[in-house]
Amino acid sequence: MSLLQNCRLIRSTSDLPVLMKEGDIMIGALFSLHDTVLESPSSFTAEPHPTQCSGFNFRTFRWMQTMIFAIEEINRDRQLLANLTMGYKIYDSCSTHFHALRTALALMNGNKEGTGISECRGRVPVVIGDGGSTLSLVVARFLGVFHVPQVSYFSSCACLSNKLEFPAFLRTMPSDFFQVDALAQLVRHFGWRWVGTFAGDDAYGRGGAQIFNDDVTKLGACIAFYEIIPKNHDQTEMSRIVQRIRESGTRVVLVFALEQDARALFWEALRQNLTSIQWLASEAWITAAVLSTPEFHSILQGSMGYAIRRADIPGLEPFLLRLHPSKYPEDPFVLQFWEEMFKCSLGTSNKGSFYRPPCNGSEILAKTGNIYSDVSQLRISYNVYKAVYAIAHALDSMLRCEPGKGPFTGGLCPNTSSIQPWELLNYLKHVHFTNDFGEETKFDGNGDPVAMYDLINWQLSGNGEVRYATVGRFDETMQPKLVIEEKNIIWNGNQKQVPMSVCSTSCPPGTRKATRPNFPLCCFDCIVCAAGERAPSVHYLYKVLHPDPQFPAGLAEHCAEIEMKMPVLRAVHLVFSFLYPIQSNSETDCKLWKDLDSTVVYKEGHVVLAGMFPIHSKGIDQEINFRSQPDQRKCRGFNMRVFRWSQAMIFFIEEINRNPTLLPNITLGYQLYDTCGLTALSLRTALSVVSQPMKRSDSGQCFSPSIPIIIGDSGSTLSMAISRLLNLFRIPLVSYFASCACLSDKHQFPYFFRTIPSDVNQASALARLVKHFGWTWVGTVGADDAYGRTGIDLFTTAVTRLGVCVAYRVIIPKLPTQQQLQDIVRTIRDSTAHVLVVFAIEEDIKPVVDEIIRQNVTGKQWVASEAWVTSTLISTRENYPSLSGTIGFAIRRAEIPGFKHFLESIQPLAEPYNAFAREFWETQFQCSVNTSLPTPSTTDPVHYSHSCTGMERVQDTHSIYNDVSELRVTYNMHKAIYTVAHALHNLLQCQRENGSALTQQCPDIHNLQPWQVVEVLKKVNYTNTFGDVIHFDKNGDPVGSYDIVNWQREADESPVQYVTVGRFDSSLLTAQQLVLNQDKIIWHGGANKVPVSVCSASCPQGYRKVTREGQPVCCYDCVLCAEGSISNTTADQHNVTEMSCMILPLACSSMHRRQRTESISTSLMCWKMTVNSLRALKLSPVPLMAGPVWWLFHTALGVQQLLEPLEDW
Repeated sequence: MSLLQNCRLIRSTSDLPVLMKEGDIMIGALFSLHDTVLESPSSFTAEPHPTQCSGFNFRTFRWMQTMIFAIEEINRDRQLLANLTMGYKIYDSCSTHFHALRTALALMNGNKEGTGISECRGRVPVVIGDGGSTLSLVVARFLGVFHVPQVSYFSSCACLSNKLEFPAFLRTMPSDFFQVDALAQLVRHFGWRWVGTFAGDDAYGRGGAQIFNDDVTKLGACIAFYEIIPKNHDQTEMSRIVQRIRESGTRVVLVFALEQDARALFWEALRQNLTSIQWLASEAWITAAVLSTPEFHSILQGSMGYAIRRADIPGLEPFLLRLHPSKYPEDPFVLQFWEEMFKCSLGTSNKGSFYRPPCNGSEILAKTGNIYSDVSQLRISYNVYKAVYAIAHALDSMLRCEPGKGPFTGGLCPNTSSIQPWELLNYLKHVHFTNDFGEETKFDGNGDPVAMYDLINWQLSGNGEVRYATVGRFDETMQPKLVIEEKNIIWNGNQKQVPMSVCSTSCPPGTRKATRPNFPLCCFDCIVCAAGERAPSVHYLYKVLHPDPQFPAGLAEHCAEIEMKMPVLRAVHLVFSFLYPIQSNSETDCKLWKDLDSTVVYKEGHVVLAGMFPIHSKGIDQEINFRSQPDQRKCRGFNMRVFRWSQAMIFFIEEINRNPTLLPNITLGYQLYDTCGLTALSLRTALSVVSQPMKRSDSGQCFSPSIPIIIGDSGSTLSMAISRLLNLFRIPLVSYFASCACLSDKHQFPYFFRTIPSDVNQASALARLVKHFGWTWVGTVGADDAYGRTGIDLFTTAVTRLGVCVAYRVIIPKLPTQQQLQDIVRTIRDSTAHVLVVFAIEEDIKPVVDEIIRQNVTGKQWVASEAWVTSTLISTRENYPSLSGTIGFAIRRAEIPGFKHFLESIQPLAEPYNAFAREFWETQFQCSVNTSLPTPSTTDPVHYSHSCTGMERVQDTHSIYNDVSELRVTYNMHKAIYTVAHALHNLLQCQRENGSALTQQCPDIHNLQPWQVVEVLKKVNYTNTFGDVIHFDKNGDPVGSYDIVNWQREADESPVQYVTVGRFDSSLLTAQQLVLNQDKIIWHGGANKVPVSVCSASCPQGYRKVTREGQPVCCYDCVLCAEGSISNTTADQHNVTEMSCMILPLACSSMHRRQRTESISTSLMCWKMTVNSLRALKLSPVPLMAGPVWWLFHTALGVQQLLEPLEDW
């Protein structure tokens, strides 16, 4: 038998419709030709069918045709790419993460199966696409594994400029960093100081809105509100967020969202008849035809925003109109396009019960007037055109390379007969040309183009249609950058005058500003100047009458100099990532994608479980210039806690293998991987797992170990990336530490399970804890990842519904600068909120805590999420003075018999060889192990000055590795491994039902398909040895069960103890879920009394609450009740409902003044009215009969009873 192995296509991509034309150089492309996916429920009793796309997008189809037009135009050019033709391979990514990854995988796959290595080729060297930022984030991480350059035409998220994470990503669409800068300059120019912000719930919306909020705040304006538009467009939530506009009092609102999300918002604004708002648009919807329709004219007229530059492309319109199904019978997209355009059937697709008349072939495309053939606003189409030409010019430069003068090491030129993606990337990064429209095309160091925008204003033409009027421009290369033609602007309501949007109007002469505590500087009261203080100058009065739009800092209304400080926080989304080189391939190599395998610990078994762990905490920085083939990036920061988790997986598998009743005669094996906490390596690991069927054994044969399931990864962000990739292969992922609520979405993550509760439970529990202790004014801090951002957003939503207000929202950047840390701590320190809730992993919160200690910030009550509440890295003796009394929710712990002995029995060279164990040994004992056995390819070796003796004993050490006092995540690992074992055991019990026609064949446990495991995982239900019932709900989540932990210590120098002071169990009745032993809690500073955290102190008796306009309900002023009225509630600091004064006929109570003139009958009538009014309070829906009102009721009743006999007498 020949050692040359067949190459295979991945089945996951073989059924995808593709438009392909051969050429010397093939260009890959992704376009979201459909907007939605038809849901097909899967029972997992049979292999699931591929999902179907729906909602054909004519605009995107035009973009795709523009790419083909540009390629054909280049192929006709005798100067550009002479003697070479460009081909293409185009897929529909269907606007979903799943399809975007699936199509990207297809582009990296071969064209056909074959018997030779040359026939296995087919991978494209560059990809154009995808459209949206969220999709491009997913695709860019995947393509990065292969160093394949990606050129996007519509992805603008500033996060994609991060070259550490996306070194192979370029775009012809300007980064939102520039758009946001332009929008902020617009706000500044028109003097708007009170602006609301809406963001779409995606990378584009959240990223852009956050930068905008930070920028305008830095310029002196204030954010009136910041709301997220939910993707499901829930009616209740949409109504609430639109109502925020009314409550805030702002006149100017930015909507940073895709057109479909903006449309949902405007439908609700239309329903609420919100017509007085000046809308600012992001480029995603400023020229959207679906919004410039007559029904929206009343609210959107005058909208303003930036649009990317347009161009008139000669010849494009007739090229678009050339299409006809008879000319392109093999093009699957043309056939769909024709059927959708003319609502007829070509008989090529199955529409089910939906009937369409047959197409007759006489349909005329030119008469449709559809957005497809509308070439009046070629903006994104122009971006596609520029992307194709940028690639062509890069390829042309490669062909013209002179030997000895090339850009690569030693002046080498690339081999143009076999173009490597990383070589093309180098040329793309340096491309620089002027196109036929006179526009300079190049990329900066971040892969971004020159940022140029048109300032667009929506104006109604004479025929009642919206006209996109250009009223200015923004060009980052020009001075000034922003030019506005103000006289040409039409504002909301068909006005010519600039709308005014402020929180507080200017103070009149003779008064000064008094900034309200805990509120933005734009919100203030006007107080009369004290005697001896001067009123504002004539110069200032002129400025009031003629406002300077540049927010002059020196002209604030004042009687005396007032120093004002405002921290500006910007969340910088920078996360470490890296890409791995594609190793050389030989004829005897049968690995699916060359050398992707990064396994470092392996043991064979009938069924092999893969485990993914961030055993190293970070990667070592390296410069990638693509002038040579990139080296493998190394990892550092050995994490002993995570290493313990990996050892726990081995321990539990060995324990199961010894169990005679669980999985009898079946041996579990394992493959353990180190992901370094990096997305790229996590994806690489997942690819290694799915390529296992092509792995070669020692005998030279390809074998197929059964790896139907993966355990991991730890973080939510990593698990999201892995799960999206594994979806393509229907491989279930069981996580032990990924708690983000977003992972409960079965549409995005149908094969994801976990043994850690979803953060939905934790956020709800934290909100109820805050409410329980009467805290109505709290701060929130979150890490800049899926766990942190989603966690604090869920908490904020839950706690707001309970009447609690959030004082601030701080995001911790992944790589914070010292200045950012100081700003974060300053916000915490200066806020009057004495309680803060922190959602972050220990690595992210540590630098903030270090800065807290450096500044000696005390007096704050910390509430911790489960990721750090039992962290020994944070709960140190040095940190305790600032963090004493910390309270939070911890996942349940367990004491696992025999585990400590197993951990301490580890040997660095034991069989099977565990390279992690060797590194642990060297790290623990600071010595080098003498062996020729290899270290993991990702590990950066550390050389110690002396060798290990072999006499070292783990039992003599104490570290987090062998500390088994807080086995919480380890217990989650126990549940994950045993749950998988029980699922496999249930498969063993499968028996064919004799005589039943519905019987299906039982799966072969020795050759399991991953999708077969999914169904039994969903139905697992057992009680483990610790008495806990283990099962998953419909979202793949376990029961939300937590211990409430409080940091205490017995003496000043004693270690911190995690004292359990309560519990939370979501499976119980609501009233029984939260249980607290309040007497056991020690608060910050050693206090036994619950700390107080309110925005405004309770109003005294005789006063009423007056909520400040546009501010949270927890912040109010206390105003004295008028004579003859009384406040209708008690002075309860925890009650944030509005107090009012009740007018009562209490004039009759002034008996000392009226006793001599009033008759007994008149007095009795007054007191009866008083009693009846107070009885009405007692019977009202809100019980207000307490305190002074209760006393008054009984007094009035007593006087009435006293006067009634006198009246009769």
